[in-house]
Amino acid sequence: MKKYIKSLFISMVFVISIMIFHGSVSAAGASISIKSNNTVVVGNNITVTVTISSSTSLGAWDFKIGYDTSLLRLVSSTMTEGGQRAVDYAGSSNQKSKTYNLTFKALKSGSARIYSYGEEVYSFNEEYLSTSSGSKTISIKTQAEIEASYSKNNYLSSLKVNDYELSPSFNKDTLEYSLDLDSSIESVNISATVEDRTASVRGDGDITLVEGINKVEVIVTAQNGSVRTYVININVEEKNPIKVEVDGKEYTVVKRKNALTMPDNYKETTVTISGEEVPALYNEIIDYTLVGLKDENGNIKLYIYDIDSDKYILYQELGFNSNKLFLLNPNKIPNGLKETKIKINDEEVTAYKIDDNSVYYIIYGMNLNTGNKDFYMYDSEEHTIQRYNTDMLDKLTKEKDRYLSIVLVLSFVCFLTMLFLLIEINRDNKRKNGAK
Repeated sequence: MKKYIKSLFISMVFVISIMIFHGSVSAAGASISIKSNNTVVVGNNITVTVTISSSTSLGAWDFKIGYDTSLLRLVSSTMTEGGQRAVDYAGSSNQKSKTYNLTFKALKSGSARIYSYGEEVYSFNEEYLSTSSGSKTISIKTQAEIEASYSKNNYLSSLKVNDYELSPSFNKDTLEYSLDLDSSIESVNISATVEDRTASVRGDGDITLVEGINKVEVIVTAQNGSVRTYVININVEEKNPIKVEVDGKEYTVVKRKNALTMPDNYKETTVTISGEEVPALYNEIIDYTLVGLKDENGNIKLYIYDIDSDKYILYQELGFNSNKLFLLNPNKIPNGLKETKIKINDEEVTAYKIDDNSVYYIIYGMNLNTGNKDFYMYDSEEHTIQRYNTDMLDKLTKEKDRYLSIVLVLSFVCFLTMLFLLIEINRDNKRKNGAK
């Protein structure tokens, strides 16, 4: 008897377990998720994605979307009935989700909630699915409010030159350091860690060195845009430096070719300066030889080196898409143009203008692809150039001068005519007075 009761009990537990398991499987549900960015600026639009999904195949559904109308305005929606209701059905027997997009405009500062309600969802087998609602809270701020919340921290927590010791030891409030190295050292690796992860840093990494002073700037920019600059003065021992003078300033000739940036159409070569062979760059199209000169602050620029005269001219190359120009001083400035200074690619150059209000400038230079010298018209807004027709300018200038001469002659004739009339009127008045 006890054995029979025990068997019956086990059977009942088994049946109940099956029923519970079957009930849990058949009681499949659905859910609605609402996603978007967490923050939006007042006056801007924000897109919200609303997705209904289920582990079982969907059949049909009906739900609505609500939101704070005092903070948001609905701009567009892929939902129906005013863009706030989804009355829809599945396109196939294996569809398990559907997504809708809604775009809102942020009206004013505040915390806006977007939510679903009134959900009624059925599976493809026409079973009712219990559905969990979706909700999303969006923070709306003015640009000033957002920027006021940005971090101002632009400090480094560490600054290292790998394998070497800085002097003095790093302190986040100390902005300048020094390091002396042997002449055999050609590069170092600088590692910098920001104190605040929202800040950014540049100027670290692998640094190529030249003999003499190398001024390395590690720049930290806080989230709010404020900048702090750490300077490492790396002095590489320089044996027998070659000193030259250009325009009254002293420079040092660069002896390491890896410190030279090679422009297009140039190849590596060497030249002898002060009895020592140094790296140089040569362009056979225009027959220019470039060497690197370093100023007292360690800044390196390329100079055209004239071997015969032993003179140096600053090399200013301007790039415009496929065209590259080396600026020159023209022998003659076209009529009607006046000289001015402008910045192109952060370089101050000499240019010419017809009209002070024009965005167009005239520059003169050599095309480094062809070697031809000519005038070019530069569009300062679109940063483009095209070859300039000086003959047309001369023709227009002559026409302008001719019209100006005509206007002056006509003005003089009018003046004489008026003067003649005034004289005649005056004589006529005298005659009348005499007759009286």
